[in-house]
Amino acid sequence: MKTGDKISFINDIGVFNWLNSISTVFDLENTEILEDYNLAIYLLALYQYKLINSEIEIHKCESPDFIIHHKNDGTSIGLEITHTTIQDHFKNLKEAQKYPGSIIEISSGKSFLRKQGEPLCCPPFYGNQAE
Repeated sequence: MKTGDKISFINDIGVFNWLNSISTVFDLENTEILEDYNLAIYLLALYQYKLINSEIEIHKCESPDFIIHHKNDGTSIGLEITHTTIQDHFKNLKEAQKYPGSIIEISSGKSFLRKQGEPLCCPPFYGNQAE
């Protein structure tokens, strides 16, 4: 979504369909895609726990990033999305984009990039044991 855009949902199916339409390329430089993705995951969690029970309308803004308006009772909330991570993990996320099929293992607060076909390096698995 771009600033000024609006989108409405009446149920979790609409949010799920929107999530599927968001670019599948995980582009760390495109904050709009990252924000949309995080918003969709947040909304799906709210639906799962039945915390949304009416049609909602989302407005894309600058600050906060999104305003969620509940149509049944007129309440609105602002949602600001902030991304933080450890430096090694961010470096591995960027590096993983170059190697399709790679995964990032996280163990004891450390991030490890494993390219497709490389042995596992984090506990509880080592070598090429079954995952």
